[in-house]
Amino acid sequence: MDKDILDQKQGLMLCAGDNAMYHEILKAFVESDFASILKGYFSTQDWDNYRIAIHGTKSGANSIGATR
Repeated sequence: MDKDILDQKQGLMLCAGDNAMYHEILKAFVESDFASILKGYFSTQDWDNYRIAIHGTKSGANSIGATR
């Protein structure tokens, strides 16, 4: 894995420096099943929910410092 993908300092900053909170958010993001959700919306051409899910995925990634 490319270590430069995750900016832990930024993720911690967004959690007000709370390491435990950051790890909870990171764990929830890793355990989520964004790929299946997106594939489902894509396969049924449910573009409204697909856009919402993409935005949520992007926001979640940003909250853990995965901005690339």
